[in-house]
Amino acid sequence: MRFFRGVTSALLLAIAPSACAADNPPGAGMGGGASVGAGGGSAGGAAGMTGVSGSSTGAGGNGGAPNSGGSNVGGESGQAAGGSAGSAGSGGAAGTGGDNPNPLAAVLPLFTAPDVPVRGPKEATLEPRNFNGTVPTRPGNGIAQHPLLYVGENYNRISLTNQGKVIWTYDTQGGFELDDIWLLSNGNVLYSHMTYLEEVTPKKQVVWHYDPPQGSEIHTCQPIGLDKVLIGLNQDPSPKIQILDTKTMTIELEHAMPDGGGLPIHGQLRRMRMTATGTYLVAWLSKGKVIEYDKDFKTVWTYATPRPWSVARLHNGNTLIQDETETTCKEVDPQGNLVWSLKKSEIVVPGAQLNGNTQTCERLASGNTVMLIHSSPGNLQAAEVTKEKNVVWALEDWKNLADATSAQFLDQPGIPEIPGATEH
Repeated sequence: MRFFRGVTSALLLAIAPSACAADNPPGAGMGGGASVGAGGGSAGGAAGMTGVSGSSTGAGGNGGAPNSGGSNVGGESGQAAGGSAGSAGSGGAAGTGGDNPNPLAAVLPLFTAPDVPVRGPKEATLEPRNFNGTVPTRPGNGIAQHPLLYVGENYNRISLTNQGKVIWTYDTQGGFELDDIWLLSNGNVLYSHMTYLEEVTPKKQVVWHYDPPQGSEIHTCQPIGLDKVLIGLNQDPSPKIQILDTKTMTIELEHAMPDGGGLPIHGQLRRMRMTATGTYLVAWLSKGKVIEYDKDFKTVWTYATPRPWSVARLHNGNTLIQDETETTCKEVDPQGNLVWSLKKSEIVVPGAQLNGNTQTCERLASGNTVMLIHSSPGNLQAAEVTKEKNVVWALEDWKNLADATSAQFLDQPGIPEIPGATEH
């Protein structure tokens, strides 16, 4: 494997967390880290690191002091690999102003600053898509509906939209696939390419780069604080879960996952998420199963579905799964009961086509669900529906965006680096 660190970002912003106390009770996850944010409430002890080689993390932080900007979330319990968990922090009292509904809005101007180059020093040159069609009228407001950080497997361009325009792009190296994407609270962009991981600044400088062992594939990553990244590594004989310290560029945790052994490398795991309680939620694509593991990598929950691609633990305790074979988004409760689902065939948009795979779905804070469609021109790229399955937004803009595999909705509450905070 190969590592390098580039420039360090000086974009250290105080951004208030937005997960409310009802959704994130005190002592719900990882501890030992510093408090995050100011003005809209603080998250004590957010994003503490998982312990390594039997040593435990410290105690969870305390919730921030009450203020007028929003509620304060209690520090989360520390986790350890082979050691004892740190104690949970205590929650602060709620503020009077409500939670910050859009904590990432503060970093969006960084992407349109005068010193942002058209092309970064390590950007690739992509073949133009040469789309000459028109953008049809569909429900909602097109790319103005939500600010988005957006990627698709078939075109190696990261696109950032705001107020109805693509305001920033970054062209990654050739080869496939772009599967996971994060805008961090410091303004940097973390993304997974099937053959590497990278973090870049709004000025298109590479902060660090990670090449996995030859023959491996990466389809998922997750920031754990601003200096740790959770990685799912597909490889023979068994895939691995890793945690990379991006300051020292060292692997701090590595664990082989025998549940993926014997599967083709490309069909092992897809999306993986650390939950607010520090467990690991893994979508085993070709195994046809979602499995949740505790800190010792023992199975604590399973759910069978033909081909799970994306998975997320919602604030209500249910699990949101996108099944690629069934083209269905499923919400499943802890007992394994299907409590809500959306089939692609249930999305009704007059005049629109919905060909293509459905690889990810996202639950918004409004309760609406967005299904992203890995398709081709002439088809929808995404659709947002209510709980009653009424379409409120349908995206079909091949002039500005390519196929849709993954998107981060930047008008939502939650600090991305706090596990579980953005899974509404």
